Amino acid sequence: MLIIKSDIPSDQQSEMPDKTCESVLALQYQLEKSQWYSPQTIQLQQFKKLLPLLLHAKLTVPYYKKSLSNLMIDTNSNINVDLWKTIPILTRDDVRDRSDELTSPSIPPEHGQVFDVSSSGSTGKPIKIKSTALSAFMWQAGSIRDHIWHGRDLDKKLAVIRRLPDGIGACPDGDHYNNWGRETRDLCVTGALSVLDIRAKVDEQYEWLSQVKPDYLLTYPSNMMAIAQYINKFNKQPILLQEIRTIGEMLTTEMRQDAQKIFNTKITDLYSCQEAGYIALQCPQGTEYHIQSENVFVEILDEKGNDCQPGETGRVIISSLNNYATPLIRYEIGDYAEVGSPCACGRGLMTLKAIKGRIRNMLIHPDGKQEWVVNLAGCFTNIVDIDQFQFVQNNKTELEVYLVTKNALTVEQEQNLIKNIQERLGKYFNITIKYTDQIKRGKGGKFEDFISNILT
Repeated sequence: MLIIKSDIPSDQQSEMPDKTCESVLALQYQLEKSQWYSPQTIQLQQFKKLLPLLLHAKLTVPYYKKSLSNLMIDTNSNINVDLWKTIPILTRDDVRDRSDELTSPSIPPEHGQVFDVSSSGSTGKPIKIKSTALSAFMWQAGSIRDHIWHGRDLDKKLAVIRRLPDGIGACPDGDHYNNWGRETRDLCVTGALSVLDIRAKVDEQYEWLSQVKPDYLLTYPSNMMAIAQYINKFNKQPILLQEIRTIGEMLTTEMRQDAQKIFNTKITDLYSCQEAGYIALQCPQGTEYHIQSENVFVEILDEKGNDCQPGETGRVIISSLNNYATPLIRYEIGDYAEVGSPCACGRGLMTLKAIKGRIRNMLIHPDGKQEWVVNLAGCFTNIVDIDQFQFVQNNKTELEVYLVTKNALTVEQEQNLIKNIQERLGKYFNITIKYTDQIKRGKGGKFEDFISNILT
């Protein structure tokens, strides 16, 4: 439930809502209406927003002065799909290597303060761009929409376990605050927030959660599963939660189902990136993701550049509608997603059925075939208990499997494991088992159970 600060008697408020708060509320009113527009109306509205962005980029951004030089548009132009497809794709390498050329020296003053944004670099290629207060405002609006969609009781307690800056949320105590953070604190009344850095061990996380007793938990899918497996393995009392919200990694159907069995609670995922904010939010009536079309224009393209149809998987191409500091136009962020069908909820926002991950999470077969591999934990079933594992592919015929276990596998166990992996992934792969004390997460706290070093 959202209790707006302006609804509270002034003598009971610590501070009154400011104009930003009023703007967020006004935008929520608009978002409540726009989500029900038809897909055709939504696309028309997006193209109307993209026209001034293109004109701004072509006029003020060095990179686009060149790449858009043949794009014949003016303030009276109408953007359509055919014209849009002539705009070249912007790659992560472009953004990483040419960030200065992609930055506008003349940002409209109404877009507010300009600040730096950097990605976590989970692909090994961190990037830096500039963003604006308007973009941050849209991020905040997306957070509020997500809370409203899923009917969260913001009076309750929130716990967050993710990668945090050094010195914040350190184990064993973590850090504690009297509100849910900047997205909500100036807008509405919330319960307390407790945070713990992801570098805490799983048993430490469980003990911390048992002491904090949150109603909601926000963490990575892999970490949610690690806690669930710890509870199951050691017959621990499940943490009682109203909802688990997952971020930052691929959430598979198997992970969702397994976690729901152990936690007996709702699992809600969201899809975002540092460069553009919210890309898609899980539908409140199902598990598909609604693209946040008021914030970002999304294309899902096959390898030939054609639009994917429902059920097809392709590259995620985004265009941020509100960032005039570093315009990201037809930006290939490196993710793949499966296009969904029109949602039964009635919202006109385009859907994604699943977020598939990055190209570096794809298995490459000797014949060049590529696929995502999921539920790799099944390879270990009935063989041995594994604390942690990671598959690494360095060429098309060999896989390295890193294991964290209390004891090394016997020769027979290794042979059975290799057989399971080959039956699942391909008998032509040579499997090498390697033991390690710890498999570290990426710089942003994310964990990948499969990494291909072939296409990165």
